[in-house]
Amino acid sequence: MKVFGTTLGIKSSQIRALTRLYHRRLQPEFAVTLRFARELAQLSVELHRRVGVLVDRRGRVERVMVGDARRVELPDLGSDRSHGTRLRGLRLVSTRLGSHDDGIPRSDLSHLIRHRLDLLAQLDLRGDELEHVRLAHLLPPNPQNRVLEILPPVRPDQLEGDFLQLLRALEEEFDRSAPRASEVKGRERAILVTSGLDLDDAVSELRELAGTSGALLVDVVTQRRDRPDPRTVLGRGKLEHLGILILRRARTW
Repeated sequence: MKVFGTTLGIKSSQIRALTRLYHRRLQPEFAVTLRFARELAQLSVELHRRVGVLVDRRGRVERVMVGDARRVELPDLGSDRSHGTRLRGLRLVSTRLGSHDDGIPRSDLSHLIRHRLDLLAQLDLRGDELEHVRLAHLLPPNPQNRVLEILPPVRPDQLEGDFLQLLRALEEEFDRSAPRASEVKGRERAILVTSGLDLDDAVSELRELAGTSGALLVDVVTQRRDRPDPRTVLGRGKLEHLGILILRRARTW
């Protein structure tokens, strides 16, 4: 049972404590249990580092990771064996030290999107105390083009809701929104991107071009601004949104 990540400088007794996490079994219907969250928090405080685990849907700990004070990286997860489902069957539970007024770090949200994780649960630590739990999950395609849902932080003892029921509902919606094989076979897929003031006309023109070329339109990204960026068309924030959207769509095309 291996501890992944930055283990240099960690005492052997602390490595053993991290390894013992593999023997923990979470109740599957809970995103994270209070007892397990407190154990992770205590280890993180002792190490002065972020600690994370990947947990499967039966509540078994599949990977244990340790990072530095700011980041925790995921190990190689191998090929995605989710087959018909739209999510990977693993949730990431990780601690975060110090100030966390900015919510969940972009690097963690990237893990959620890139690996199609079931859920991200961030344990916010303030000093030696476990203060809040923040949850985030992916969203099926929607009219608002929202990629993920970040729920308001809650106290650790106030976590509720059936985690498995949420997953079932999400995956059913992912399956309903996925294009049929007959629709995509042999066709290029396109995301329309434009910025400016007259967005309706611009989008209509791009839709006509996509239709003429035979491409399958899968999304539209627009930004209202006086002048498009000369290099990237979109501004930095919207460009990051586009990158996330491409990652999400790449796994469902």
